[in-house]
Amino acid sequence: MSAGQLLTELGLNIVQAALPAILLSLATGVTGFAARIGFVTLVGVLAAITTNVEYWNWYGFPGNYTVAYIADKIIGFLVVELVVAALVRKSWAMPALVTTRAA
Repeated sequence: MSAGQLLTELGLNIVQAALPAILLSLATGVTGFAARIGFVTLVGVLAAITTNVEYWNWYGFPGNYTVAYIADKIIGFLVVELVVAALVRKSWAMPALVTTRAA
């Protein structure tokens, strides 16, 4: 492995951690620590199954590899979600991107 590969992976991991935080800050009605954890967990499950199950289906990746990789992603998001859920609070939420106009 080269230093460039490691730095690229670091950058990807930072983006992967930032995106659920941004989504969580934009989500309305997600209040409470448990709800924030659940929200980011769903993002992690989506990320874990998006390509891995398709690779298993279309390219014949071994089932044990697919399950292990999905577990790795979900565990990684578990770490991210604990940090994100602790940091992103309602008071820190980004302003709504779409506003409604009074009739």
